[in-house]
Amino acid sequence: MNLRESLGILFIIVVVIYGFGSNFSSKNVDANYLNNITVSNDMPFLALANNVEVYSDRTKNLALEELTSTFYSEQFARLSSENSGFGYTQDWVWYRIGLRNIELEKITLILEVRFPLLDHVEGYVVSQDTKKMTIVQRFDFGDRFVFDERVIKTPYFTQPIYFEEEYVTLYLKVNTKSPTMLPIYLGSYDAYIENATYRQWIMGIVYGIAIALVFYNIVLYLSLKDRVHLYYALFTLSLFMYFACVDGFAYRIWPTNVIWQEKAHIYIIYLTLIFSILFSRLFLGINEKITHAFRSTNGLIFIVTFSMLATPFLEQMHASIIMSLVVVFIITYELFLGISRMKDGAPMADFYVVIWGSLIVVTIFNVFASFSFLFPFEQMLSFMKAISVVQLILLSIGVGYKINAMRDKQIRAEQHARRFSQEARKAEKKALDAQIESNKQLENRVSERTLQLQEAMEELSHVNKKLTTLSEVDGLTGLYNRRKIESEYDRIVLEVIQRNKRIGFLFVDIDHFKRFNDTYGHDVGDECLRQVATMMKQFGEKYHLAIGRLGGEEFVLIDMYSDVSQLTRIAENFRDAVAKEKLIHNGRELAITVSVGGYIPSKDNQQNRSFVMREADDALYHAKEQGRNCVVIRQHTSPDAVRT
Repeated sequence: MNLRESLGILFIIVVVIYGFGSNFSSKNVDANYLNNITVSNDMPFLALANNVEVYSDRTKNLALEELTSTFYSEQFARLSSENSGFGYTQDWVWYRIGLRNIELEKITLILEVRFPLLDHVEGYVVSQDTKKMTIVQRFDFGDRFVFDERVIKTPYFTQPIYFEEEYVTLYLKVNTKSPTMLPIYLGSYDAYIENATYRQWIMGIVYGIAIALVFYNIVLYLSLKDRVHLYYALFTLSLFMYFACVDGFAYRIWPTNVIWQEKAHIYIIYLTLIFSILFSRLFLGINEKITHAFRSTNGLIFIVTFSMLATPFLEQMHASIIMSLVVVFIITYELFLGISRMKDGAPMADFYVVIWGSLIVVTIFNVFASFSFLFPFEQMLSFMKAISVVQLILLSIGVGYKINAMRDKQIRAEQHARRFSQEARKAEKKALDAQIESNKQLENRVSERTLQLQEAMEELSHVNKKLTTLSEVDGLTGLYNRRKIESEYDRIVLEVIQRNKRIGFLFVDIDHFKRFNDTYGHDVGDECLRQVATMMKQFGEKYHLAIGRLGGEEFVLIDMYSDVSQLTRIAENFRDAVAKEKLIHNGRELAITVSVGGYIPSKDNQQNRSFVMREADDALYHAKEQGRNCVVIRQHTSPDAVRT
């Protein structure tokens, strides 16, 4: 099964699970023709969104007795949709539901409110007797109470209600700093148990997958020592800790810490963002060499950390709004980072963009739902959990594919090295066999086989020269290869040190060579390399330089007894000469340009070849960033580069 097939199968699974789960969770009662909900001891478990009337008390001082008066009763309005929320509001919001007891005897029902972040809800069951108002039952719940004070200790707010009157009205007053969401469900005890059991099974599957992913990636990290698995595990853990907060499960971890419960989900979201940034940076291959992207991810981590540290000093509503804005910004920026790396050809970046693109859409919808826009928050949260499970599984698959690709690349490199080593041994054995045969002929017929001995020695010399050429000279350009140019560097440095001088080192890179190859073909690309190499030979003879090809389109020039002005002049002359020389292909003149980066080390650092090459490579990198076809020279005495 390939990656595309895995994506399709997992998408189908999440749609089926979400659809089946959401259809089973409850039944809606049509509000168009029912003024009172008919209830009994054997009624099903119902979602009451279509049968709820609401009133927003901006004065925050109305008592229940006032609300039951004729004036305020007429101010209640039925909810226009299944969205039972007001978003963030400082008002007291009253919810009213009419109930009709068809059994005409005492019944006990289970009321469930599926938004565990509400601060305080006061509930009243009031008789609908027209002569006087009688409070049949009063209760309170919310996350401002410790978990052990709940009548039924479940993640959601669950409250038994009981009455024997034929008509009663259920009033719920919500006073909260969190979003005012009140997804209300009502049913018999047996119906509640059936619904809760099924829902716990679905939750168990979702959270079980997340826990399995966490442990799986921790094991991979401990065995492979690759931090991408560690950050992936922490990202998954923190994301589902957030879901545990809004699902009410996390309150069981800190059942008496009411203050922490108020903003725990905000802190956990910030941790999730930090781990997502660290994971994305490693997955997309962003390191210190990719300066802009690496610094931007550090900036994202700073923004998240600062926002998290400011959270204790903010009201919950303001902290939640800032958190929502930061979430949308960070995920969007990560998506653009993925697109940028995809354009750079980073492995699995396209896969990352697909996953993160879907994540940002779902996240933005979820933020809208928290403000009571577009979608019911409860359904959007369920959908986000289902999508998150699929995304996490796919990201885990993507990490595996990336590791396998890197392993395959390493295996191919080792196989190439072994083939080269075998060819070298064969050539060496051939030379050795020729020498042994020559010695035997010399022992047997020294006097009469002098001529044959000379021919054998000539053949041996030819083979040795061929071996030397194979090991020291680049076959395409005729220049020194990497091994030989590094050896030449060490030899030249010793001579320069003896004369108390300094060496000059130049990296030359053909601009847009990959695009040149893709456009005109590898044969024309090879001709381009040979033409640049020919010009390097001319400059090597003119300025007494050591020249070589490191590989691909990268070349090296080494100048003895150099200074900044001389090295700059040589580099600029060579760059200009290449730019003026045209490559003829099918009657067309093709322009070739090069970027040159150079470095003149201190006398003490000249023998550190790796350091010198790294500094010259960094100068070449800056030459490319300045638009290519230019020269950047650095020396140890000044941090500023000489640019031409």
